Amino acid sequence: MKRSSSLNPVIIVIICILMAVKLFDLMSLYGRILPSGGKKSIDELVVGYQDAVNAGNSSDYMKLIPRSERTSSEKSYIKEKILDYSGNNYKMSVASTDSADKSSAYSGTAKLVLLDPLFSPIVEEKVNVKVLVEYDKGSYYEMISVYHINGRYYIDDVDVL
Repeated sequence: MKRSSSLNPVIIVIICILMAVKLFDLMSLYGRILPSGGKKSIDELVVGYQDAVNAGNSSDYMKLIPRSERTSSEKSYIKEKILDYSGNNYKMSVASTDSADKSSAYSGTAKLVLLDPLFSPIVEEKVNVKVLVEYDKGSYYEMISVYHINGRYYIDDVDVL
């Protein structure tokens, strides 16, 4: 008797499932290693924040927060609220920075994993930034939390549910 060299259909299905899992794993790794948006320094991030708020541009603002926080409810909330602040010609500058403890970075990573379990980045450091905001009616300080992820800085935005 001659043995057939064709593959068993069960083996073909198993191979396809393993290939799909590996492809999904590579896509997830790509999302963790190469996050989109952000800025190369905290100063650039603050300038980008200033420009987005002054112009009332929600899409530019959304590029400054991690992709995991770019939910549909967040996008619609920002589109509604950013226009309230536009046109005031804010001038923002970094007054001081303070690195948070490691547990803050871990909790930031956990929060991003909860928002997007498959493609969430790993937070290397969380920095508290004191920003001097000057505009026509005076000036004030604003505290923002910034994530350092793969060499880029992102605003830890307020969550909208």
